[in-house]
Amino acid sequence: MTHLPKPKKSPLQRWFYLALSLWMGLIVVVGFWPTYFGPLLAGTLDLKLIVKIHANVYLVRIVILIAQTLLVLNRRLNWHRKLGWFAVGYAALMIAVVITALAIRFSNLHAAGEIREAHRSLIISSVDLLLFGGFLIAAIGYRKKSQIHKRLIILATVVLMGPAAGRMTFLTFTPLILLVLYSPILLGMAFDFATRRKIHAVYIIGLILHFVSMLRLPLQDSDAWFNFSKWVYGLFN
Repeated sequence: MTHLPKPKKSPLQRWFYLALSLWMGLIVVVGFWPTYFGPLLAGTLDLKLIVKIHANVYLVRIVILIAQTLLVLNRRLNWHRKLGWFAVGYAALMIAVVITALAIRFSNLHAAGEIREAHRSLIISSVDLLLFGGFLIAAIGYRKKSQIHKRLIILATVVLMGPAAGRMTFLTFTPLILLVLYSPILLGMAFDFATRRKIHAVYIIGLILHFVSMLRLPLQDSDAWFNFSKWVYGLFN
């Protein structure tokens, strides 16, 4: 039986995921330039230690993503898998750092008498953690199915980009901020349609979950959430 050679991938197919990971890195750099990267390069950065750790942990996660796409591009799949397991452990560290930073911020706001703001911040970060963790766990579970795995990684990374997109104050129109935030998913869907003539279900389900998570925005100011989070807070204090 004659085995036909696999069709050669076009330059777009070969380089797309590297370009997409670099685009996500650019969004993070642009978003945090006024408050982090700019002052860092100017030597004027003055942040609390936990905030610096928080920022650096997020930055390294983006670097890992770019490294992973480079390894796949260069067919270093063995190294890609090894770095992948490191990335899993690193994600656990990230979650621990985020929870610590959230707890410190929550405590500081309470101490300052900004009770409602403390409980508002709690829902934003908690939903992000659940969404990021959910996509990441699914990506680990589907690690042997690359088409699903890589799309889940994109969905998880977009969760981390929310604070960066939200700091783009030059985008005065909220839909533009959302367009920037979700542009990696939209670009992934466009790439799917251009190369496969259909959009992968992972993107569709993931985008729906991202939009459902936005229900926290009206909920964060509701008395129902405020009373519930105060009750939770009371269980531990």
